[in-house]
Amino acid sequence: VGGFTNHLVDDYELTTRLLKSKYRILFAPLCINYDEKPPTLEIMLRQRARWAKGFIDMLQRNAVERTDIISALLWLNPIAAIIGLAMLCIIGFAATFNMIFGYFPFYYSSISIEMWLTLTAFLYFLQAMTLIKLYGKNGVRYALYLPIYNIFSLYFFVTFIKAFRVKSWGATKTMHGFTATKIKKTLR
Repeated sequence: VGGFTNHLVDDYELTTRLLKSKYRILFAPLCINYDEKPPTLEIMLRQRARWAKGFIDMLQRNAVERTDIISALLWLNPIAAIIGLAMLCIIGFAATFNMIFGYFPFYYSSISIEMWLTLTAFLYFLQAMTLIKLYGKNGVRYALYLPIYNIFSLYFFVTFIKAFRVKSWGATKTMHGFTATKIKKTLR
């Protein structure tokens, strides 16, 4: 299907071309994958912004079928991110307005705070039960991190905003492993 292209998400783009050409991609559950994660938050955000820009570019170049479910989800993801960010801004504005003037400038919630807390607790419960089912006793320990994880998972708002500034692969490349300086120091 033409191998890798010079693309911000080349492996994903190659996968979609393989699938469009009716190749099957198999999952190897026993393979060992040596992977490095970005060492800092800034590097991680740069990497994820590159991925977001790559997915947007794939949609613009018709690399994925518009009728495909994965393609539909990729189209909805930036839209959902922008709508979610707008909702956070509206709520933030209303909360700030309330602190300054003592009342809300508009009604933006159709449910009571008690109902919101109940729904939030129910969602945390579902997430915790999923973790416990998957990981047993370790799932209980993992569930303690859910409040932090759920807040951290909103980082995709930032990555989609940064994605519009990504111009090239090289400007956002994540440095993994040894850099040239580290290799020289290691060889000495």
